[in-house]
Amino acid sequence: MGDERTEEAEEIQPEDGPILVRWLRGIPGWDQAQLAAAAGIHPSSVSRYEAGKLVPPRGTVERLTRAVGVPVSFVYAVLLPVIGTIRSLSKGQVPQDLEEVLASLVRSLSGAFRAETAALLFDLALKGTRPARPPVALPCAEDLAVAAELFARLEPCNAEDQEFLVENAPEFHHWGLAVRFAEASAATTVHDAGHSLHLARLARRVARLTTLAPAFRPGLEGYLEAFFANALRVKGDLPAAKAAFQRSRQLWKEGGEAWAGLLSDWRLPDLATLEPATGHSGSRRSDR
Repeated sequence: MGDERTEEAEEIQPEDGPILVRWLRGIPGWDQAQLAAAAGIHPSSVSRYEAGKLVPPRGTVERLTRAVGVPVSFVYAVLLPVIGTIRSLSKGQVPQDLEEVLASLVRSLSGAFRAETAALLFDLALKGTRPARPPVALPCAEDLAVAAELFARLEPCNAEDQEFLVENAPEFHHWGLAVRFAEASAATTVHDAGHSLHLARLARRVARLTTLAPAFRPGLEGYLEAFFANALRVKGDLPAAKAAFQRSRQLWKEGGEAWAGLLSDWRLPDLATLEPATGHSGSRRSDR
């Protein structure tokens, strides 16, 4: 049995054990004695794990995770690889598979527990992997590829986790992601009006968190507001939809030209879609 315990212990790197046990203890906010009591192990063991004097074997990890309500599969499949990634980054080494590690993290956290853990790990794991965006960003075509990647990370998450990550992880404060959310909202209206409105609201929130130069803000907000208006219409709130569309037209008129080559006004939902035909042409107008 001693050999079996040794083999199990080797599944966790000695440097990772203290981080893992402290993280697990932090979920319910317990001290070492409380975690030990809940897991049915001696308090001195928890102390030695956190000090790095012992590496917890798998059986103990299972008891610890069960005590705090975390799936043990999450620890071994996602959390430990991310801890290893963070350690590598702290030594100046960027793993080749970092993007897949992060994508796996989001998929595993989706709808499971504690969105704040997702934000924390994203923040830690992304430090040093990309140059910081400038305080005032000028949009460019290359941003659209970054936005596609960011959207792919968030798409599997449930609504609550998406909102938390958008609010707390600066990596997602990107104008291109706002556009992706808006266009996904339009694509979702037929199937799920509620989800469409959620995506349109996320788009607006992301836009407000970006660091765009002032000249680009009105055009972006006007573009996104049209999709928000469309989601309101589909949801059945026609008065709010009309008001949102009017804001969209005004903002786009103020700043749409700055987005030439990046955003196209022909993609904006038309006012004619927001009310029954009453003398309006049903054709889409692109000369706004």
